Amino acid sequence: MIIRFCDLSMAKGMIIKMKKNKFTLLTIILFMLILSGCMGQEEQQPQQQTQKPANQEKEKDSTKLKKIQDDVEAMIAMLSGIPVIELKKSEEQDSQGGGEQSGQSQDQQGGQSGTQQSQGSGQQQGNQQNKPEKKSILINEIQVNWVQALKDVQKIHIEWSDYIAQAAKDGVSKNNIDSFDNTLNQFTNLIIMKKKEEAVIYANNLTLSLINFWGYYKIDFPIDVLKIKYFIRNVIFYSAVNKWDKVIENYNLAKTLFQTLRATSEKEQQEKINKIDFAIQELEKVIKMNDYPLIRLKGKIAIDNLKEMEKKKEE
Repeated sequence: MIIRFCDLSMAKGMIIKMKKNKFTLLTIILFMLILSGCMGQEEQQPQQQTQKPANQEKEKDSTKLKKIQDDVEAMIAMLSGIPVIELKKSEEQDSQGGGEQSGQSQDQQGGQSGTQQSQGSGQQQGNQQNKPEKKSILINEIQVNWVQALKDVQKIHIEWSDYIAQAAKDGVSKNNIDSFDNTLNQFTNLIIMKKKEEAVIYANNLTLSLINFWGYYKIDFPIDVLKIKYFIRNVIFYSAVNKWDKVIENYNLAKTLFQTLRATSEKEQQEKINKIDFAIQELEKVIKMNDYPLIRLKGKIAIDNLKEMEKKKEE
């Protein structure tokens, strides 16, 4: 009986020892799993870093799209005089130029003779003719260099041909690609036929088609900025041909989009938002007057403010 009791106590001791060893083993296994998990996270960090250049590369790809958009807007400026860039340049030259320089600039712009007079009289004559020159920029039709316009549209075709494969690769839908391609072809035919009023509308339609492309890329400014610019340009173009129903329709669309833009804008953009708001309100006043020259002027101011907001976000 004594022997059996000793054996039983020894067995119990061994069981307790085995339980302790099992607990120790489980503790070691758990520790190893935690350690391997931490090491796994450290190994994943370099992989995440290697993904950054891929994202940056996608952003770089959008520069081709940006170039097309800039060149389309440059053609709009050529056909319509929007935005007011040439006017600002002429003001700078007039304020800096002396008598002889003023006489020369007037000669080049078809001004009156009198460049042989003294510096004082030449400067006075330049100031007198400044006002009609500014007025003509706002009211008279822009004289288009059609040879240059054809070269510029051919340049856009080349840029588009270079970008189209990249657009498909980046996921741009076939419908969006076909829409831009068809509009570009129609726009080109209008340039060849020298139909300015229709051409400027189609040039603006190209910017609307390009807005659909920007949804596939990361941009640092609200896409509504591009849409509002499109509608305000239409307000100007349709007012030039007395299509007032179209003017009101496009203005209302611009105003509605601006309300969305204001509601979603960041606080640091508030100053720019307020300037755009004021410009849009001023535009509405002259639309009610059916005053094309003032619509043209107020519309340009609104577009310039929108472009400044766009540039600010890019910077």
